[in-house]
Amino acid sequence: MNEATGHELDLLDRYSSVLRAFEDRLPWYGTKELLQYVAVGVLTAEGSAEELATGVHDLEEAFSDALPWYRKSNVSGMVRLGVSASLYTAGFGAAEFIAAHEAAQSFSGRHARSMRGVFGLLATFILCLQNDAAAVEESQVSRLFEIYREMKKYHWWLTGSDDLPACAALVALPGTAEEVGEVTEAMFTGLKRHAGFKTSEALQQAANFLCLTKLEPEVACARAHQIAEALRERGCSVNKSEYDEVSILCGIPIPVERIVDHVMDFYEHLPNQSWWSSKTRRFDTASSIAIVSMLKTDELQGLGDVKALLALQGIIAAQQAAAAAAAAAAS
Repeated sequence: MNEATGHELDLLDRYSSVLRAFEDRLPWYGTKELLQYVAVGVLTAEGSAEELATGVHDLEEAFSDALPWYRKSNVSGMVRLGVSASLYTAGFGAAEFIAAHEAAQSFSGRHARSMRGVFGLLATFILCLQNDAAAVEESQVSRLFEIYREMKKYHWWLTGSDDLPACAALVALPGTAEEVGEVTEAMFTGLKRHAGFKTSEALQQAANFLCLTKLEPEVACARAHQIAEALRERGCSVNKSEYDEVSILCGIPIPVERIVDHVMDFYEHLPNQSWWSSKTRRFDTASSIAIVSMLKTDELQGLGDVKALLALQGIIAAQQAAAAAAAAAAS
């Protein structure tokens, strides 16, 4: 176990401060478990912890006010907060983002498809990231659904609306939709063969994320196996809930042992929080902060693709956590 560096301790201090600022403003419908995604999502934004919390909550209020009631009803409050944190970091306003989403929904109708609901909203955000502006082009939406159809050809039983954000991220890859589909399938089968990942929706999402590293499938899947095994040797469980983090970590172009050292440094030094319900959630947070930390080093500046991966992973994880919380409350 390495000692945490001054840079890492500074980032942990900032994370703790940002988390406390959001906890102080926790809305009545919120759970502390989801705030980790919000806090990580704004770590790279400028301003004090209090300024970030105020800015995100103000944006969330404007975002909620701008959402039509039929959209607001299927986008939970905590997911709206998570999306607002991503919008805040990206510099997108609420009204312009809603306008972009309405445009994306209009374009999707020309393909007899829909981008309504939470995952369509997240897909719109990913498309906006590709444009560096809260705007979506018809060509992006067309390509999104072309890629979606290719994924459906391989795994129709796994592919659904929850794959729209990943399909949106794949829009920026080179090649035809058919070629992108072939790469996603190579990643899917490679992760099963090399890394021992089990067939599941989590595997499909991890395979999609792995495509965004732009590594050759054989190289990417072998690297995923190396990272997973190194984490297991350090005491971390690598199960379905960790598949996407492993794929994202593959995109960091430094030796595997250094990647795992970074993750474990943050894992071991995270402040104790009684609301962390499992090692899985602690690992999620540690790996996300580690990615932010590694992106801030000189050798990795400008690695924008991995930043997009991190944003995508965070907002999807927030949605999954919100859905789980809602299901638990209803039981």
